[in-house]
Amino acid sequence: MSDIIKSVKDKTGNTIDVFNLPSDPNMWVVRKYKRLLFLKKMITSKWFNDKDQALAYVEELQKEEGNTKALPDYDQTAEFRHYKTKIL
Repeated sequence: MSDIIKSVKDKTGNTIDVFNLPSDPNMWVVRKYKRLLFLKKMITSKWFNDKDQALAYVEELQKEEGNTKALPDYDQTAEFRHYKTKIL
């Protein structure tokens, strides 16, 4: 089993783990988990060749706002404006 080098939480409360594979010490894995009652659901998993790259990616994941930024603002999208003018 691999040892977790760093375990942090992001703004939404998801856990981010960084660990090194014992079978291949050059590979670094960053995984993001969401807690669902008593279970942990893996959201993302990304592999790196360098520890510095992996830790930089963890810092980037910590700064993310979650899914709220991924959703478009429907008042500003072209589809909504077209739909609105079609109805009116």
